[in-house]
Amino acid sequence: MPGLRLKLLVLALGGGLTVSGGCSQAKSVPRTAEEAYAACARAYQKSFLDSFNIEGMSTAGARKRLAAHLACLGRPAEMGHAFSQFRYGFILENGLGVERDVPAAVIWYQKAAEQGDISAQTRLASLYRRGQSVPRDPAAALKWSRLASEQGSPVAQLELSLIYQRGEGVPVDMAESMRWLRASAEQGYIHSQTRLGMAYDQGVGVPQDFAAAIPWFRRAAEKGDPVAQFELSLSYAEGEGVPLNMKESVRWLRASAEQGYDKAQTNLGLLYFQGRGVPRDLKAALAWTRKGAEAGNPPGQHNLGLAYLRGEGVPQDTRKALEWFRKAAEQDHGQAQLQLASLLFRGNGVPKDTEAAVQWWRRAADQGEPVAMESLAILYLSGFGVPKDEGEAAKLLRRASEKGRPTSGEHLRLLCARTPKLEACRKAPA
Repeated sequence: MPGLRLKLLVLALGGGLTVSGGCSQAKSVPRTAEEAYAACARAYQKSFLDSFNIEGMSTAGARKRLAAHLACLGRPAEMGHAFSQFRYGFILENGLGVERDVPAAVIWYQKAAEQGDISAQTRLASLYRRGQSVPRDPAAALKWSRLASEQGSPVAQLELSLIYQRGEGVPVDMAESMRWLRASAEQGYIHSQTRLGMAYDQGVGVPQDFAAAIPWFRRAAEKGDPVAQFELSLSYAEGEGVPLNMKESVRWLRASAEQGYDKAQTNLGLLYFQGRGVPRDLKAALAWTRKGAEAGNPPGQHNLGLAYLRGEGVPQDTRKALEWFRKAAEQDHGQAQLQLASLLFRGNGVPKDTEAAVQWWRRAADQGEPVAMESLAILYLSGFGVPKDEGEAAKLLRRASEKGRPTSGEHLRLLCARTPKLEACRKAPA
């Protein structure tokens, strides 16, 4: 139980023990929760987060200071001081100087939240919404996010916006979602500003309006949000909501990439490969592409695979190309799945594996890749690697033709001329 944990910790530290940077027992015992909290605050002489030397958390001294601070907070927390209860929960949730204990933290957050503590309400909303170390509870997430939102918490307002957008425990309500998202963004919460920009950019919950997206992207980008910087870069590159300006696009793209945003790193690498907005530079292209790929970005992994396949900026290496194509393909990157299937089918520089090639073409076709549809259709026509099936071939060719692949339409016309009774041939080929 949290109360027992608290009492044991106080006993372990000793009644009159003073720990450097912590809280010593005062000569006069505080009579109220406010007095107890004030005594603790005076002892620490810093704000909650600033008092934690996060970078030095691994040192024994830092852990002792945090343990002492936790013990000091114990008295006002048990006396019902809401903010002390929140702080106590925060320390337990994050394992700051003590063993991490999220269920115990939730109990303390609950005590503070029931007294109206906005920070505790916000944390409870987030924990219950995501199911972070506690069972996911949409009803509790809705309750606490609404209470904190009505008190003005921009973080909770974003949570509440997402709840209404995704219909988590409530019917989907985009108008209500946008109301809370805007409330949060107008308070300067950068994640909400970025999301509001994306809503206008994509027409989600509001009419699509590229020009309206730009101020929100810019506000968050200027505060250093890498996602907003990336989105603003795309707007300048495509001339959406602003005049096309590759210099500005590259400036914001680089700012995002230098913060480690993998999409920006991949795009910056691509610009260096293409020489678009920057001088063509294979060394820089490979460096940025590799950063994105190693961070797990599927387009970056695909592009790095292409570099190894073609020998662009690196020695040609089909096996390394296969390795990177596979990483991207496993994340459902369609073009990587096509490349992987082609390498495995031909066995060029890698062991031939027709069965695996068919599986990757099938996965790519399921994602709408017309080249994969046509490749599978040809196999079904010949019966190579799959049972011969003209009907399945015709269906695949029609799908590929409807996706705009002209050779598939030609194959379908020839097939239907020979076998007009096939189901896919009953209407004129696309």
